[in-house]
Amino acid sequence: MGIKSTLSFIALFISLTCFGQKSGLMTGTVQNANTNELLSNASIIVNGTNITILSDSVGKFKLSLPVGTYSLTANYIGYISQTKYNIVVSSGNVQLVNFELQTAAKALNEIVVQANKNKSAITADMVTPLSVQQLTTEEIKSSPGGNFDVSKVVQTLPGVGISNGVGERNDIIIRGGAPNENVYYLDGIEIPVLNHFQTQGSSGGAQGILNVSFIESLKLSSSAFDSRYDNPLASTFVIKQRDGNSERLSGNVRISFTESVLTLEGPLSKKTTFLASARKSYLSFLFKLMRFSGSDLTLMITNIK
Repeated sequence: MGIKSTLSFIALFISLTCFGQKSGLMTGTVQNANTNELLSNASIIVNGTNITILSDSVGKFKLSLPVGTYSLTANYIGYISQTKYNIVVSSGNVQLVNFELQTAAKALNEIVVQANKNKSAITADMVTPLSVQQLTTEEIKSSPGGNFDVSKVVQTLPGVGISNGVGERNDIIIRGGAPNENVYYLDGIEIPVLNHFQTQGSSGGAQGILNVSFIESLKLSSSAFDSRYDNPLASTFVIKQRDGNSERLSGNVRISFTESVLTLEGPLSKKTTFLASARKSYLSFLFKLMRFSGSDLTLMITNIK
């Protein structure tokens, strides 16, 4: 059998497999946002349908849905409901959706304030606006011109500027601060470099390091930073990685004009999953064409939880 016949057979097999799989699997957890306590019997509602399920004794849930895009809402007594939008369910990979619920405010007893005309006081308004913007992995993937790059997508947010006004680099200016005054945290650990090919004294570069397939969410705070993040001058980027697929071995391939990316994930045991990625750029071809010395970039990241 020739190479062309083999490739045609593989393409036909993949097409028939994808055609036959019209439903996908969605799994996740519901937990307390402050204590990470898993919440059992929390209700998960698929908006626009009559589907409602409850989380199990360890706060996990599993849904089998037709292929498409959905919005999910998690409810629990004593907590504020949370809704996640544009969740894509495909027939290949299992979609992971984790909810972190905030406790609801409790009503206090009435407080009576009385004025005393014989005393005077000077009050100052010390209001500090809280500027927080959040992005999910689906929003990063679907951002026009973002090229699946976290830093380039952040450049399109309100109040965020770029150093040269063009956008070929990932230098980010927030609140007038220099690009190296932004602080980056990945799963609570500060990372000094978020981009490849950065220049001295700057945190920007031509291409981001992080693979968007690893990211669950990104939170950008330009003021009123959390107390756990000390000494930020301009902003904090809090990036949370997602867990690997706990149901079966799966993955995805992304090919663009600048790079090729392969991501694999799956279970190692009942409580452990892995998430691995390899990325290869096309810089070697560009260097040869322009007669520069250098080699292309290969990146491997592993995440085991």
